[in-house]
Amino acid sequence: MMANNSEIIEYFNGKNIFLTGATGFVGKLLIDQLLRKCQPNKLYLLIRSKKGIEPDKRLEQLFQEVVYERLIKEKPDILEKVELINGDLSENDLGINETSLTTLIENVNVVIHGGATVRFDEHIKIATKINVKGTMSMIKLCHRIKKLEAFVYVSTAYSNCPYMEIKEEFYDPPLTCDELLQLTDKYSDNELEKMTEKIIGKWPNSYVFTKAVAENAVKTYATGLPVSVFRPAIIIGTLNEPIPGWIDNIYGPTGLLAGVAVGVVRVIHTDPNAKADIVPADMVASAIVAAAYKTKLMGPTNEIPIYNYVTAKENPITWSDYLENTSRIGKKMPLEKSVWKFSCTLQPNPFLFALYSFFLHFIPAALADIVLLLLNKKTGALKVFKKGGKFMKVLSYFSTRTWKFSNNNVLALWNGMNKVDKQLFNFNMQSVDWYEYFRTAVPGVRLYIFKESSDNIPIARRKYKRQSLIQTTILTLLYGFLAILLWKWTSNVYTLLKS
Repeated sequence: MMANNSEIIEYFNGKNIFLTGATGFVGKLLIDQLLRKCQPNKLYLLIRSKKGIEPDKRLEQLFQEVVYERLIKEKPDILEKVELINGDLSENDLGINETSLTTLIENVNVVIHGGATVRFDEHIKIATKINVKGTMSMIKLCHRIKKLEAFVYVSTAYSNCPYMEIKEEFYDPPLTCDELLQLTDKYSDNELEKMTEKIIGKWPNSYVFTKAVAENAVKTYATGLPVSVFRPAIIIGTLNEPIPGWIDNIYGPTGLLAGVAVGVVRVIHTDPNAKADIVPADMVASAIVAAAYKTKLMGPTNEIPIYNYVTAKENPITWSDYLENTSRIGKKMPLEKSVWKFSCTLQPNPFLFALYSFFLHFIPAALADIVLLLLNKKTGALKVFKKGGKFMKVLSYFSTRTWKFSNNNVLALWNGMNKVDKQLFNFNMQSVDWYEYFRTAVPGVRLYIFKESSDNIPIARRKYKRQSLIQTTILTLLYGFLAILLWKWTSNVYTLLKS
């Protein structure tokens, strides 16, 4: 079998792995990679209670998701290898009880710390507790683990986004990890909320800021450990594994794509020519697994390697390319749930974007709420507009700029793998055919976000044609009305000037 010649699989077989962020998007794919391709002795998953659901129930629900159908089919008994660790990144010692701590300390070989709050607008105290304190607690635990061979901290390529050129090295944030913890412990939530803008400085939100500070924690306290830092760019749906086009969230560009598909997002504050540093989620998971193996080979170090996992310089894609590809494919398979024919403009100028947004987003939302109110139905269009505007404002920081990333360590990681591992754990961004990628990504959004299979495409197409006719009629009447107003205004001005 091909897997017999895999150095990565040979390493992970029989190992005990501790993973945080298991219920997150990339975490789910890491679980699939490690269990489906490898045969670890144990996979320990840190899971907390959430919205009244206990960790054991969340673990049960996790493996009922479609992303694990292939795993369960190929290895029906593999879940016996999974062990729940009840804990919480925001608590002291990760909220893990003494029995579980002892189990981890005595048995774990590999730690992959991907757990974090990814909410861009998270309160600074909460973001600090989870992203910074949680990372410091994990480092502390790693120093106690007796058989530790590899520790990978999953950061983000935008942790140092105030710098337009980002190398595979550490950058000093305005506050150290210890200083930020002291600051957030000292002040109340309300005081911190007022201070947040001053605290994060040039960073656009609490997420990327606390990830930068968490990297400082790794630099300060993880030296001497077999450790590396992995920085993925904007993560999008899967390319191939275990399902092409799988996505479980509407964060980032996927959220904008969903809004455009439904017909409610008509203009986006984006530079069409800016580089879209997007990376498929399954390739991210493969690269993390490869980085963990490489970390083991390098051993304990004071020179911590960093991996910037970004779109290949030789295979770039712009936001204009992104919209063009998705629109071209989306028109062939529109959504039955769409409320309007989709079309979208990318506008880099903030003033023109605000103007377009007023006419294309605010006015339609206001009219929709008026109609719903008259029909005695629940309103909410303006609320959606407000929420969407906030979401778009956060994303515009990243879609109106182009960063220059160094990725020499990632290239060396790829080039150092044998042919079998390159096939099994493909993360070569140069190999991505972007048009072919979107041919699976768009149906993936239809199916996994909107729950619409290919069976309803004929119905959706007929609806799309009707929407096109209605939209054309409305726009013709609107433009005609505006032309009449303009003609009357011009006539009045001419009369005044003549008199």
